[in-house]
Amino acid sequence: MAISQNDRVTAFLEARADLSRSQIGLRIVAGEFRVCARGAGEDTAYYTSDLADAISRGRIMAEDQRQKEPPLGPTGRRNSRKAIMYRHNAKIAAQRRARGRI
Repeated sequence: MAISQNDRVTAFLEARADLSRSQIGLRIVAGEFRVCARGAGEDTAYYTSDLADAISRGRIMAEDQRQKEPPLGPTGRRNSRKAIMYRHNAKIAAQRRARGRI
């Protein structure tokens, strides 16, 4: 018995949801499956034409991410008062340079 198109779509959606919980993206690009960590560049993307291979590679990527140690110190946006002042001063300096005052 052949696998219907709906079964393939359902399998893909389930796999994408499963990998998404691990911060791994799964997409169909030009007839191939693209597996890549969220926020990662094209250099870490993995392309394959087999869904089972894409799922297994995604699970390996998720396991590799879990094994990495978290970075030391803050990694988010810098919204401190000092950062806001620096951004403001840089903006004013750029405006003055544009007007030819400096």
